[in-house]
Amino acid sequence: MSKCDPIAKILTQVEQIDGLVPIKIFVQAKGKEVANDSLPQFIEQYCRSQCIGTFLKEQHTGKLVSEWEKSIKEISERPELVDMSPAISAAMAVKDEEELVGIYIFWPFI
Repeated sequence: MSKCDPIAKILTQVEQIDGLVPIKIFVQAKGKEVANDSLPQFIEQYCRSQCIGTFLKEQHTGKLVSEWEKSIKEISERPELVDMSPAISAAMAVKDEEELVGIYIFWPFI
């Protein structure tokens, strides 16, 4: 982990929470730091997945994205990409009283 990256330090706390979905944070080296193996580790984990939730309409650019695309092209079996936009929109939408009660009742199962 980067010595001076407070965001990475905060996010790695999420890994320690026991939940339904295991979480692993891959911290990328920044700037002049020595490169680490977080991208290859992430790609290895990505390839093990059958299905990945993403925002299909978003387009990204940059050095990391270029490295990502290059690595992904070399992979023969890729996971299915599923658009998460509708699900995220529904989760973030304003809820009425009845919907909120339903969320609170089922919260332990989510």
